Amino acid sequence: MAFTPDGQYLVTDSEKEFALWSLPSGSKITTLEKCSDQFMSLFGLSPNGQLALVGSREQRAVQVRTIPSLKQIATVPHDDTIYSARFTGNGSRVVTASADTTCRLWDTSSCQEVARLKTNGSLIEARFNADESLVATASNEEGLARLWIVRTADLISAVCHRLSRNLTPQEWHEYLGTEVYTSTYEVTSMKVVPWEK
Repeated sequence: MAFTPDGQYLVTDSEKEFALWSLPSGSKITTLEKCSDQFMSLFGLSPNGQLALVGSREQRAVQVRTIPSLKQIATVPHDDTIYSARFTGNGSRVVTASADTTCRLWDTSSCQEVARLKTNGSLIEARFNADESLVATASNEEGLARLWIVRTADLISAVCHRLSRNLTPQEWHEYLGTEVYTSTYEVTSMKVVPWEK
């Protein structure tokens, strides 16, 4: 169960239904009945309290639903069971982790996938750090937690600081997608200035 950040509502998750309760009156406003053959759970609420993430293992998807109506406005799919789904701190993105070995980032306004992080094992958790520049993923199968750079500018900067040569256009496209090609090696060259004591 979860409270909306403004304290107006409580969303409960029972065996048979999701329910939205008005506070402080405690009156039930809306219910969403669960199908008996599907395991569904509440993953969380957006920071502004206007959206809920509801997951179904059998459907291999997370439903994005509005509050207070609990009306479904989008579906976030995976190819296997989803174990984790969370909003970012500002609510602009959702990060999901799945047994399909991927962590996926979704834009909240369009409900479109914006990035996919591939691992070698089933993922049980994915979370953003406070400034949303990194995603941490956890895999029981691999026994690993990984940190991923998710901002394109940060990724380009990391590449530029680690390489001693330019990426080829093919490498650039493979690792950085449709970002405009930039020579990486020249960007990192710096003028050495003596340190004055």
